[in-house]
Amino acid sequence: MTRWLALIASAIVSTAAALTALGATVEPAPRPTVDPAPRPTYPADLPALIDTARRPATRAAVEQAATRAAVRYALAARNWSARTARAAWRHQQALAAGRLRRELNQTRPTRAQVAALKAERGSQLAVPVGTPRPRVTSHRAEVLVTLAERTATRGRAVTYRTRNRAILTRTPSGWRVTGWTVLPTSEPAR
Repeated sequence: MTRWLALIASAIVSTAAALTALGATVEPAPRPTVDPAPRPTYPADLPALIDTARRPATRAAVEQAATRAAVRYALAARNWSARTARAAWRHQQALAAGRLRRELNQTRPTRAQVAALKAERGSQLAVPVGTPRPRVTSHRAEVLVTLAERTATRGRAVTYRTRNRAILTRTPSGWRVTGWTVLPTSEPAR
Protein backbone atom coordinates (compact mmCIF):
# COMPACT_ATOMS: atom_id res chain seq x y z
CA MET A 1 0.00 0.00 0.00
CA THR A 2 2.82 2.39 0.82
CA ARG A 3 4.37 1.71 -2.61
CA TRP A 4 1.15 2.89 -4.26
CA LEU A 5 1.06 5.99 -2.09
CA ALA A 6 4.69 6.73 -2.98
CA LEU A 7 3.88 6.32 -6.69
CA ILE A 8 0.88 8.63 -6.42
CA ALA A 9 2.88 11.23 -4.49
CA SER A 10 5.66 11.02 -7.09
CA ALA A 11 3.16 11.53 -9.90
CA ILE A 12 1.66 14.57 -8.16
CA VAL A 13 5.08 16.15 -7.52
CA SER A 14 6.26 15.58 -11.10
CA THR A 15 2.99 16.99 -12.51
CA ALA A 16 3.30 20.08 -10.31
CA ALA A 17 6.92 20.54 -11.39
CA ALA A 18 5.95 20.25 -15.07
CA LEU A 19 3.13 22.78 -14.67
CA THR A 20 5.44 25.20 -12.86
CA ALA A 21 8.03 24.86 -15.64
CA LEU A 22 5.34 25.77 -18.18
CA GLY A 23 4.50 28.93 -16.24
CA ALA A 24 1.42 27.78 -14.37
CA THR A 25 0.63 29.57 -11.16
CA VAL A 26 -1.45 28.48 -8.23
CA GLU A 27 -3.99 30.93 -6.90
CA PRO A 28 -5.77 30.46 -3.61
CA ALA A 29 -9.26 29.07 -3.91
CA PRO A 30 -12.06 31.58 -3.39
CA ARG A 31 -13.66 31.49 0.03
CA PRO A 32 -16.88 29.53 -0.04
CA THR A 33 -20.04 31.37 0.80
CA VAL A 34 -22.00 30.11 3.75
CA ASP A 35 -25.07 28.19 2.65
CA PRO A 36 -28.06 28.60 4.96
CA ALA A 37 -28.76 24.83 4.81
CA PRO A 38 -25.52 22.84 5.00
CA ARG A 39 -25.37 19.99 2.52
CA PRO A 40 -24.05 16.55 3.39
CA THR A 41 -20.51 15.87 2.22
CA TYR A 42 -21.44 12.43 0.88
CA PRO A 43 -23.62 11.50 -2.09
CA ALA A 44 -27.29 11.21 -1.24
CA ASP A 45 -27.54 7.60 -2.49
CA LEU A 46 -24.42 6.19 -0.82
CA PRO A 47 -25.46 2.47 -0.84
CA ALA A 48 -26.11 2.56 -4.59
CA LEU A 49 -22.74 4.23 -5.17
CA ILE A 50 -20.92 1.59 -3.10
CA ASP A 51 -22.79 -1.24 -4.86
CA THR A 52 -21.81 0.03 -8.31
CA ALA A 53 -18.23 0.59 -7.17
CA ARG A 54 -17.96 -3.09 -6.15
CA ARG A 55 -19.20 -4.37 -9.47
CA PRO A 56 -16.60 -4.91 -12.15
CA ALA A 57 -16.92 -2.44 -15.01
CA THR A 58 -16.07 -4.56 -18.04
CA ARG A 59 -17.73 -7.70 -19.36
CA ALA A 60 -14.43 -9.59 -19.10
CA ALA A 61 -14.10 -8.61 -15.43
CA VAL A 62 -17.68 -9.75 -14.74
CA GLU A 63 -16.97 -13.09 -16.45
CA GLN A 64 -13.75 -13.52 -14.46
CA ALA A 65 -15.50 -12.77 -11.17
CA ALA A 66 -18.24 -15.31 -11.92
CA THR A 67 -15.66 -17.93 -12.98
CA ARG A 68 -13.61 -17.37 -9.81
CA ALA A 69 -16.71 -17.83 -7.65
CA ALA A 70 -17.64 -21.04 -9.50
CA VAL A 71 -14.13 -22.48 -9.19
CA ARG A 72 -13.99 -21.61 -5.47
CA TYR A 73 -17.28 -23.44 -4.94
CA ALA A 74 -16.08 -26.42 -7.01
CA LEU A 75 -12.96 -26.73 -4.88
CA ALA A 76 -14.98 -26.43 -1.66
CA ALA A 77 -17.40 -29.11 -2.86
CA ARG A 78 -14.83 -31.55 -4.19
CA ASN A 79 -11.82 -31.20 -1.83
CA TRP A 80 -12.32 -32.95 1.49
CA SER A 81 -11.02 -35.55 3.90
CA ALA A 82 -12.39 -36.90 7.16
CA ARG A 83 -10.58 -34.11 8.99
CA THR A 84 -11.83 -31.31 6.70
CA ALA A 85 -15.35 -32.50 5.72
CA ARG A 86 -17.21 -30.08 8.00
CA ALA A 87 -14.98 -27.13 7.07
CA ALA A 88 -15.55 -27.88 3.36
CA TRP A 89 -19.30 -28.01 4.01
CA ARG A 90 -19.19 -24.61 5.78
CA HIS A 91 -17.17 -23.15 2.91
CA GLN A 92 -19.78 -24.40 0.43
CA GLN A 93 -22.50 -22.76 2.51
CA ALA A 94 -20.64 -19.45 2.49
CA LEU A 95 -20.39 -19.51 -1.32
CA ALA A 96 -23.99 -20.64 -1.94
CA ALA A 97 -27.34 -18.88 -1.98
CA GLY A 98 -31.02 -19.65 -2.46
CA ARG A 99 -32.25 -23.22 -2.78
CA LEU A 100 -28.72 -24.67 -2.92
CA ARG A 101 -27.86 -23.09 0.43
CA ARG A 102 -31.08 -24.40 1.96
CA GLU A 103 -30.24 -27.90 0.68
CA LEU A 104 -26.74 -27.64 2.11
CA ASN A 105 -28.18 -26.63 5.50
CA GLN A 106 -30.04 -29.95 5.57
CA THR A 107 -27.04 -32.10 4.58
CA ARG A 108 -24.46 -31.23 7.23
CA PRO A 109 -21.94 -34.07 7.65
CA THR A 110 -22.95 -36.10 10.69
CA ARG A 111 -20.59 -37.60 13.26
CA ALA A 112 -21.34 -41.05 11.85
CA GLN A 113 -20.43 -39.93 8.33
CA VAL A 114 -17.18 -38.34 9.51
CA ALA A 115 -16.36 -41.48 11.54
CA ALA A 116 -16.98 -43.63 8.45
CA LEU A 117 -14.67 -41.40 6.40
CA LYS A 118 -11.98 -41.77 9.07
CA ALA A 119 -12.41 -45.55 9.16
CA GLU A 120 -12.19 -45.75 5.36
CA ARG A 121 -9.40 -43.13 5.21
CA GLY A 122 -11.56 -41.39 2.61
CA SER A 123 -10.51 -38.25 0.84
CA GLN A 124 -11.03 -36.42 -2.39
CA LEU A 125 -8.77 -33.95 -4.14
CA ALA A 126 -9.82 -31.86 -7.13
CA VAL A 127 -7.87 -29.48 -9.34
CA PRO A 128 -9.51 -27.23 -11.94
CA VAL A 129 -8.26 -28.01 -15.45
CA GLY A 130 -10.60 -25.92 -17.57
CA THR A 131 -13.33 -23.33 -17.57
CA PRO A 132 -14.62 -22.25 -20.96
CA ARG A 133 -16.00 -18.76 -21.29
CA PRO A 134 -19.10 -18.47 -19.09
CA ARG A 135 -22.52 -17.25 -20.13
CA VAL A 136 -23.19 -14.10 -18.13
CA THR A 137 -26.05 -11.63 -17.90
CA SER A 138 -26.26 -8.71 -15.51
CA HIS A 139 -27.40 -10.86 -12.55
CA ARG A 140 -26.95 -14.52 -13.56
CA ALA A 141 -24.12 -16.65 -14.87
CA GLU A 142 -23.56 -20.23 -16.00
CA VAL A 143 -20.02 -21.54 -15.66
CA LEU A 144 -18.71 -24.96 -16.69
CA VAL A 145 -15.82 -26.17 -14.54
CA THR A 146 -13.76 -29.21 -15.51
CA LEU A 147 -11.96 -30.86 -12.61
CA ALA A 148 -9.26 -33.52 -12.43
CA GLU A 149 -10.23 -35.52 -9.34
CA ARG A 150 -8.63 -38.17 -7.18
CA THR A 151 -10.77 -40.13 -4.73
CA ALA A 152 -9.05 -42.38 -2.20
CA THR A 153 -10.27 -44.96 0.32
CA ARG A 154 -8.17 -47.44 2.28
CA GLY A 155 -5.08 -46.58 0.30
CA ARG A 156 -6.67 -47.14 -3.12
CA ALA A 157 -7.11 -44.17 -5.41
CA VAL A 158 -9.15 -43.53 -8.53
CA THR A 159 -8.48 -40.56 -10.80
CA TYR A 160 -10.98 -39.13 -13.25
CA ARG A 161 -12.31 -35.91 -14.75
CA THR A 162 -15.68 -34.36 -14.09
CA ARG A 163 -17.55 -31.56 -15.79
CA ASN A 164 -19.64 -29.44 -13.46
CA ARG A 165 -22.20 -26.74 -14.18
CA ALA A 166 -22.50 -23.88 -11.73
CA ILE A 167 -25.42 -21.47 -11.89
CA LEU A 168 -24.60 -18.22 -10.12
CA THR A 169 -26.59 -15.17 -9.05
CA ARG A 170 -25.06 -11.78 -8.39
CA THR A 171 -25.79 -10.47 -4.91
CA PRO A 172 -24.65 -7.22 -3.26
CA SER A 173 -21.80 -9.19 -1.66
CA GLY A 174 -20.69 -10.81 -4.95
CA TRP A 175 -21.47 -13.91 -7.01
CA ARG A 176 -23.13 -16.82 -5.18
CA VAL A 177 -23.73 -20.32 -6.49
CA THR A 178 -27.43 -21.19 -6.65
CA GLY A 179 -27.20 -24.40 -8.65
CA TRP A 180 -24.57 -27.14 -8.95
CA THR A 181 -24.73 -30.15 -11.27
CA VAL A 182 -22.14 -32.79 -12.13
CA LEU A 183 -22.65 -33.37 -15.85
CA PRO A 184 -22.48 -36.77 -17.50
CA THR A 185 -19.37 -37.04 -19.66
CA SER A 186 -21.50 -37.68 -22.78
CA GLU A 187 -23.37 -34.36 -22.45
CA PRO A 188 -21.92 -31.72 -24.78
CA ALA A 189 -20.57 -28.54 -23.23
CA ARG A 190 -22.57 -25.41 -23.92
